[in-house]
Amino acid sequence: MYLSPQEAGMWEARLPTEKIIREPIAALLVEEMQQFIRFSEEMRFKIEFCLQEGLQNAVVHGNLEVTMPLLSLEDFEHAQNIIEHRLTIPLFNQRQVQVVCRLFSESLELNIKDEGKGFSIAEKQKETLFGRGFMLMTELSDGFSYCQKTTTLQILFKKLS
Repeated sequence: MYLSPQEAGMWEARLPTEKIIREPIAALLVEEMQQFIRFSEEMRFKIEFCLQEGLQNAVVHGNLEVTMPLLSLEDFEHAQNIIEHRLTIPLFNQRQVQVVCRLFSESLELNIKDEGKGFSIAEKQKETLFGRGFMLMTELSDGFSYCQKTTTLQILFKKLS
């Protein structure tokens, strides 16, 4: 199990960067959540998708510090090589991502915190190619916010049924 209870209605997971890259962590976390929280199949999809996007952003852009200029649509293999190389460097590969799930009556809040330097969400929203995760999270969740100072992404789902 990845999620450990912290208090009533709150669970936390601390995940190594490489595990998020190599395993279907979002699916596994959502499966664990369903042991504690009831939500529809449609909500499962939305939660898992947003969690996956948030985890990928936290790992690639946060913990591994792979910035947009290093990534190009034409050269995903090169981008993957950069990611694989960074996973061999202790400065990057020892970082973790913290996921905190909070249940409030009929709503769920997910907080994803990485150990990177943070970014400006206003700048990311200007990017059209790689900013798709934020656009999709906006569509699938009931709200999300990012705090650059704490490098924490917060995603809210108001109705779970």
